[in-house]
Amino acid sequence: MRDGHYRAPSLPRNAPALVLWVDVFNVRQGDRVTLRMVAPDGKEAFINTATVPKNQARRYIFGGIRRKTPAWMTGTWRGEIPLEPRDGPILTTTRTIEIR
Repeated sequence: MRDGHYRAPSLPRNAPALVLWVDVFNVRQGDRVTLRMVAPDGKEAFINTATVPKNQARRYIFGGIRRKTPAWMTGTWRGEIPLEPRDGPILTTTRTIEIR
């Protein structure tokens, strides 16, 4: 993922999994990072929150869901990644992908 191999603007309905990932820099012990995936119908499909165990210059975090149905719901899927520092404002990045 870090090498940019997964930058397609869309995925097929039969993709085996949907994975959300982030590289965060200069995180501190106690910061919280949440990975949240929202389906086209607005329902939360996946959520995972982790507390950073120690100060780190760089932390790679990923999570996702495997397809359990014959096909994914078509439309725009949204990934949200808020970083909640112990002592600062919440920083959020959002990414979308189209399932066709």
